[in-house]
Amino acid sequence: MQGGSKRTLVAVTAVRGSTAKLPCRISSDNPSEPVLLVLWYKNASVTPVYSYDSRGLDGRPSSAGRPHQWGDEEAWGVEQRAWFDTSLTPAHLLVRDVRGQDEGKYTCKVHFRASPSWSQRVTLTVNDPPGFPRIQDGSGHRLEGPIGPYGDGTVVRMMCLSSGEDFARSYKYFSWCPNCLDMISAQRSTE
Repeated sequence: MQGGSKRTLVAVTAVRGSTAKLPCRISSDNPSEPVLLVLWYKNASVTPVYSYDSRGLDGRPSSAGRPHQWGDEEAWGVEQRAWFDTSLTPAHLLVRDVRGQDEGKYTCKVHFRASPSWSQRVTLTVNDPPGFPRIQDGSGHRLEGPIGPYGDGTVVRMMCLSSGEDFARSYKYFSWCPNCLDMISAQRSTE
């Protein structure tokens, strides 16, 4: 792990509603040196969305018990859907009840007392079950929950994608503008 970074990109795919398992190797090249701190980041954020901290007050591994785990409420909700499981090899960030908003590029940064720190990248793709609509913006980014605000006159382009035979019968599409409400045709994918 020279250079402080593991350059492999791990791709993880999970179905909406299932548990995603994002791997992160937490062992150093020195087997007797325990991990002190693991930080998980999502996309380009400089603030971690999850942390696993086994440091004591002196900065050394704590002998007082279990490491402190913290998850960002904005990312994981008040129900804390994420948990870092170190009993697995490699360790995994487990994300329960995966949602579309969980999709993205994650970076796991691992810190030791003496060994060099390193990071690993994981891309999480969330697949929707057949018939479940996926809303995307014009750039192909998933939209979920409230969007906006948008100023008057702003053109907002969204696309609704889904697969399955009953999709076109189940959903109606509308295009909204200040002076119109037009029905637009649905295109369905039978992938």
